[in-house]
Amino acid sequence: MVTRPDFRQHGHATALLRLALQTAWEQNCYKVMLLTSRKDEATLRFYQKAGCETGSKTAFTAKP
Repeated sequence: MVTRPDFRQHGHATALLRLALQTAWEQNCYKVMLLTSRKDEATLRFYQKAGCETGSKTAFTAKP
């Protein structure tokens, strides 16, 4: 998900991510995986504050 700069810091993305997680748990999903290529601390903190944790899985990608 990407939030337009003029809509950031209003809680929209946090609310959407939390709703997605809530829906997953209500549907008995046992885990949700979020992958990002972002490295900046603010983005990583956002995901952590929303309930995601880092370091539990390793992801691999392949490009042509």
